Amino acid sequence: MNLAVTTNPTELEKQKAQYQLVFDHSPILIAHLDKDYHYRIVNKEYCLWTGKTREQIIGMHLKDVLTETSFNVVKPNIDRALNGEEINFEAKVPHLSGTFKWVNATYVPDKDEHGNVNGVCAFIIDINEQKLKEFEQASLFNAIENGIEGFSLHDKEGDFIFVNSSEARIYGYEKEELLGKNWKVLYNEEQARIIEQEYFQFINRLKSLIA
Repeated sequence: MNLAVTTNPTELEKQKAQYQLVFDHSPILIAHLDKDYHYRIVNKEYCLWTGKTREQIIGMHLKDVLTETSFNVVKPNIDRALNGEEINFEAKVPHLSGTFKWVNATYVPDKDEHGNVNGVCAFIIDINEQKLKEFEQASLFNAIENGIEGFSLHDKEGDFIFVNSSEARIYGYEKEELLGKNWKVLYNEEQARIIEQEYFQFINRLKSLIA
């Protein structure tokens, strides 16, 4: 990716203004860093994320915006991009709120016409809400899976779509043996009939009262 595509000063300034217009209307964070990790370009979203103006950021070292701890996390990825690789990774970086938030970052080497890398273009997406939901779901899953109580989910035909290890052990199965099988495999014919007539009817009556 070569940002400087002409040597004509007037044309170059025009092109830079065009790039900045496009960047500032992008919903993702965009920045350009030179080989010494100093900012050369940032877009509006990047400024909003950091709480700094464009004038404040341009010329700053990356670690002075990210903090030294976050800089040490992302630096190996930047260095790979400076060596010519396109890199994608996830990391937590500081936000103007004072918290650290998850982002998905892509670093693209900025190469001249001879293939020399002059810097790195960073394209960054806010994935904090998505990551928090993933962590919440993983925590809930772990709590259910590792709980001492039996727990299972079934589709409308009564086939297992999820069963935790505790419930499987109660009936003498491994959980993988039950997935896709009907709940009736756990009972004899008479027990299954009683459950359908009494328990399921009770559940249906309860649902109607709640509704």
